Amino acid sequence: MAAMVLTDGLVPRLVIGLFSERTVDISRKNLAPTVKRELAKREASVDTARAAYLTALAQARTCAEDAVRAGWEPIRRSIDTVLSERSLRIEMYAMWSAQLARLVRELASEAELRTD
Repeated sequence: MAAMVLTDGLVPRLVIGLFSERTVDISRKNLAPTVKRELAKREASVDTARAAYLTALAQARTCAEDAVRAGWEPIRRSIDTVLSERSLRIEMYAMWSAQLARLVRELASEAELRTD
């Protein structure tokens, strides 16, 4: 069987495979601290980017709210003007109504005095 293995070339492949596994294990152990450092740097970078994104998002939201408020301001002023004008008209109509009611009462009084 050993002769078959040697003649088929399996031994060199087995030795190379064992050597490769050992090399990978050693490389993995040597690279572990470097990989951990790189991961920590990338996590810090991601945290910094996330904070910058959230700050920019908050600023954009504030700007958008300000723009909406500024856009509605002329409309609000226009509505306030219309409401003020209507309020003045209602007050004027109420005053006329009161005067008319007073005149009707006076006319009713005079009519009663004439019929007596």
